[in-house]
Amino acid sequence: MSRNPNYYLSFNINSTFIHSTEFVNDLFSQFYLSETKLNRLVLELPETAIIYEKELVSKNVELLRKHGFDIAWDDFGMENSNMDQIRDIPEDFVKIDRSFIVQMEGNPRSLAIIKALVNMSKKLNFKIIAEGIETLAQSDLLAAAGVTRVQGYYYGRPKPINYWLDQLDCKLI
Repeated sequence: MSRNPNYYLSFNINSTFIHSTEFVNDLFSQFYLSETKLNRLVLELPETAIIYEKELVSKNVELLRKHGFDIAWDDFGMENSNMDQIRDIPEDFVKIDRSFIVQMEGNPRSLAIIKALVNMSKKLNFKIIAEGIETLAQSDLLAAAGVTRVQGYYYGRPKPINYWLDQLDCKLI
């Protein structure tokens, strides 16, 4: 992140953890001890997460955001979308599930949903990330729909961290 401030480091977390104030405090302790700058770290919660105590989760999310973490709803649209979670728990990102990406070329409804999410993100002040991009055509359709953050095999397959650091150092990405 120190090599390119436009990059984020994301962690997937289980919804059980976001219900725990102890987890949140432990997370702060671990990152403060490591002297990591928190302003580019994203905690990803699965959109299918079951939120038992919205008030507690909302407080924990606000505390995390106050200390520099960003929050993302991951795999949005994968199952039964929880629009109430977008309404009630402030997130910084919503990651569109790859099932919409795969279908958008042949299914105008998928593309329409993506465009609607982009419009909603502007009004509710969160960013959209599309995941699972595998082709130039998908990349182009997403760009035309207003999606500016993407990830997928089209851009690069998983590699060891040192590979990506070398790519950054050589200004290849």
